Amino acid sequence: HGRDQVQRLTLAATKDGKVTALHVDLLTDMGAYLGLVGSAVPILGAYIFNAIYKFNAYRFENRNVFTNKVRTDAYRGAGRPEATYAIERLMDDLAAELDMDPLELRAKNWINADEFPFTTVAGEEYDSGNYAAATDRAVELFGYAELRAEQAERRANKDPVQLGIGISTYTECCGLAPSRVL
Repeated sequence: HGRDQVQRLTLAATKDGKVTALHVDLLTDMGAYLGLVGSAVPILGAYIFNAIYKFNAYRFENRNVFTNKVRTDAYRGAGRPEATYAIERLMDDLAAELDMDPLELRAKNWINADEFPFTTVAGEEYDSGNYAAATDRAVELFGYAELRAEQAERRANKDPVQLGIGISTYTECCGLAPSRVL
């Protein structure tokens, strides 16, 4: 949220890529003064770190510290962009570690269309979604297989201009109140 934030995230997964647990440990710079809801900003991300994925276990820890910087306070999207970046980067790292395509890893772990409504490990209820259909359409539209083939060719040829392919999901968490979370 524009502040210094030290994130330590850990995923536990099986060898075939099924994620079993997520641990999030944050140390967040609040600035020199407490804003109206500044200390709540990183906590809002706690409800979205799991994104569209099914995890059996989840632990979220957060420590806010005061420093000599400008204070922070709420803004639109508070906590969610950081959580999205963190979990998607972690999924990419796990895919690389397992030598698995990042889309394949995500598909093994996302909530299936027939499981909605779905209560996440963080306690949020997702009312609907079809991540497989949306991903299949996106893959078709941007030619994922062709891009991966071009990427492999460039790497094999040690091309000075490499091709990166980024994948990310995002869940809009809104309408928290009234809810059992709040």
